[in-house]
Amino acid sequence: MVIKSKEYVSDSDSENDEFEPPKGFKPQQFGADFAKAAKDKEIWLIKAPKGFDMNELKKLPVSFTATSLKKGPTPFTQNDVTYTVNEELLTTENAPSKYTVLAGGKTGGLVSTSAKINRFYNIRETVSIPKIDFDAARVPRKDVEEVEGLRMRHFPTGYDANDFEEAKAPAQSESSKKRSADTTEDAQSTKKSKKDKSESGDKDKEKKKKKKSKKQK
Repeated sequence: MVIKSKEYVSDSDSENDEFEPPKGFKPQQFGADFAKAAKDKEIWLIKAPKGFDMNELKKLPVSFTATSLKKGPTPFTQNDVTYTVNEELLTTENAPSKYTVLAGGKTGGLVSTSAKINRFYNIRETVSIPKIDFDAARVPRKDVEEVEGLRMRHFPTGYDANDFEEAKAPAQSESSKKRSADTTEDAQSTKKSKKDKSESGDKDKEKKKKKKSKKQK
């Protein structure tokens, strides 16, 4: 038998839900003398990546004058992974009011305290990027062969051919002029040969007519 969930959840149902700790949570024992132990000491909040073993962190290689990740502290290695630690100054100024320090109560469990977090640190994994020789990796550009006689024939709205040098008719090169002259000469010689053939054909017709008229006489 399949049990379906309720279509609507009332306030009374939600109030009965109990908090379930996340997977892998291990309860810790807190002493009731936190206030005494924290007296004249600072509380630091350290953020670390998943899987980072805080027990192996013996000291914090922090730079208090670093202005960027590149000018920060010297990286350190843990389990063949490189990390750096940086202080979050902006968080220090704005975030203390967002956090509440919990400590062990006299009757057990955790209770909120008036203690404030003084410093915030962030442990980041870093990756070493090798230096790249861009001159050796860059492929030289090969220019496309320029075609003579191209003109710009389409213009943006509000412009015409007078606004662009590319739209003007290109000047003929010496090779173009020579080809044009050769074409003109060929055309003229073709017309002349056709004219000569036409004239010779007319003469032959006249001769045939004369011969025919003589025979009839």
